Amino acid sequence: MDIRMGITKETTVREILRAFPQTRAVFDRYGMHGCGGADGPEEPVLFFAEMHGLSAAALVAELERAI
Repeated sequence: MDIRMGITKETTVREILRAFPQTRAVFDRYGMHGCGGADGPEEPVLFFAEMHGLSAAALVAELERAI
């Protein structure tokens, strides 16, 4: 996936963190705190959002604002 085209619900947390390390603060705010190691987990944003009781669309928007 070419992350330069934007973050989607299917983009993995790892892809986002590798391309945009500044988004770590957003994920940490919602409980990631080292989950998946330094590169983050391989799960897509949709899975992360569902596991943390978040709206995937709202999380994507927040990540986009962070970059």
